Amino acid sequence: MTSTTTALAAAGLLCALAATPASALATLWLSHGGSGGPVGGTLGTAEFPAHLYTPKAAVNRATGLAFDPLARVLWSYEGGSGGTPGILRSHHAGTGATLSLVPEAPFATDGSGHDPLTDLAVDPTTGLLWGIGRGGTWLSGAPRLYLVDPLTAARSVVGAAGFGLVGPSAIAFSGDGRLFAAQLHDDPFVLELDPDGGAELDFRYASLGVPTEGIFGLGWDPDAGVLVASVNDASASAQSADRLFRLDFVGAGIAASQVADFNDGRVIHDLAYVTAAVPLPAGGALLAPALGALGLARRRGRAAAAA
Repeated sequence: MTSTTTALAAAGLLCALAATPASALATLWLSHGGSGGPVGGTLGTAEFPAHLYTPKAAVNRATGLAFDPLARVLWSYEGGSGGTPGILRSHHAGTGATLSLVPEAPFATDGSGHDPLTDLAVDPTTGLLWGIGRGGTWLSGAPRLYLVDPLTAARSVVGAAGFGLVGPSAIAFSGDGRLFAAQLHDDPFVLELDPDGGAELDFRYASLGVPTEGIFGLGWDPDAGVLVASVNDASASAQSADRLFRLDFVGAGIAASQVADFNDGRVIHDLAYVTAAVPLPAGGALLAPALGALGLARRRGRAAAAA
């Protein structure tokens, strides 16, 4: 076994350990805010069955939220207003306090101006930070998957995000590294995408039982082993996305069941589950800084081989 292979195997073990909760239940974090404009909003935790939301930190309409189980931080993305670049933040996974703040550089894919990210996700099998963008205008762009550098907020294009996706709003990884995406407008579709290029692997309709304009956010519940979505309820007099639905894959479709209705008229832009920390084995901390670089090198190698 080569030294590189050994290092990758060790890094993969660290990811698996970090993604495994030490307690029975993970903590659900929400990006909660008003539906109009880029200003205003909070990050906070949700408690069940009381359906209580506790604000922890102020943010400006964070459209993306993701938990990194190895670095033990929450990542948020505040989309810019009027096509201007956004802000990538890291947060303490217990208090929500901002640990770092990095404004991103303008990034365009088709000459239509800056392509803001609509969501973030961390692949628990590699530790890499991902993003998704519209790739142009909201309903006529070409959605793109990105790898995001957590230190600089710079991104690189992985590929087009499935031919069935319109107005992408959310992405999430399962515990074993499967990548899912959803759209905000029209019907609530969920796609499974190939992380090695963005190709569409599966396409399912989620029958929610309420009038909806689609899905705002996606998260993977590690305790139940299912996707959870925040939904824009179009039946409300003041449209809001303060409902959460569990999405079970059944046959060729999705069986959706409501798990929460906060009924406060404010949008849940995204959600993330924070698992409890797992002690690393002796010497494990020395390998952690190299994890992201190893995963990125592996993915670049696959892309080069396929070219």
